[in-house]
Order: sequence, then structure tokens, then C-alpha cells
Amino acid sequence: MADGNYPTWKTKDVVALLGWLDFCLQSNQDFDATIIEHLKESSKETSNDTFVVTKEQIDYQFSWLARKQSEQLKERIGLTGAEIRRQGSKCLDTFSKEMKNNIKISLSGYTTTYAEILLSRTSFQSPGHGVTNSTGDELTSNPQGKVPADSIESIGQENVSNEC
Repeated sequence: MADGNYPTWKTKDVVALLGWLDFCLQSNQDFDATIIEHLKESSKETSNDTFVVTKEQIDYQFSWLARKQSEQLKERIGLTGAEIRRQGSKCLDTFSKEMKNNIKISLSGYTTTYAEILLSRTSFQSPGHGVTNSTGDELTSNPQGKVPADSIESIGQENVSNEC
């Protein structure tokens, strides 16, 4: 699962990361307080391995995605990991159509699954735990759509212009 101190990010893990980021940006949820638990839960839904990462490894993944995009676009000064965190997956315009679609499916699933949170707007997050609803009941992750379980290194990329 992990190589040294760095986990092996599979396509499904990156989809869960970016789909959850987009969901949190759209619904004003606290990404940092929920992402680690979300990745653990989403990995349980799709495999026998639990994907465990730290906040530092998540930050590194955002930086890695930004560097890969800059390489694809052959830009000297490109996107940063912090910009991905602020803008969401729409900044990653070199992803393949399939990858973008998988992220949209994931976002749609989260939006449906957590509709109670979106409607109530009185929800809160319990630090270090999953997202909770307004009554304090924990809502576990429920990733929607199947994505290939290959390594992030092999994600198809294409150069598509997208304003970020």
C-alpha cells in the first residue's frame, strides 16, 4: 500500500480526494477536518485496503498534481497545490475526460448522500471524525461510481483549456 512514508495513490483515491474537495468547496464544509476520515471510509467501500494518509501527504499530493499539470502544459510557473485547494478540481484541466467525469460522478454522489447537510446548513464537523448532521449523527462516506483501481501515474491526460 505505501512506499516508505508515502502512500500509493490510486485513481479511486485521487477521485475521492478531489470529489470531496469539490463537495466541501460547494457546500462550505471543512475539508481539512474531514478528508482523512473520508479517504479511510471511501477506501473501505471500494477495496479491502484502508487508505490511510496524513495531512502532510494530502498536501504533497496536491503539490504533485500541480507539478504534473505544469509539466503537461510545459509551463514554468504553473498551478500550486494551494490553488487546487482554493479552486477545486476545475484547475486540473489536463485530466482526461474520463477522470473529470469520475470526479463529477463522485461529487454528485456526495451531494446526494449528504443532502441533509446541504439543506440544514446548521451542520457541523467533529474534528478528526466524519461529517456529522445537525443532530450529531455521523454520516459515513459513500463514494458513487466505479473508477479504475490503477495507479495515479497512469491516469490519461489531455491538454484541455479551462479557466481556473
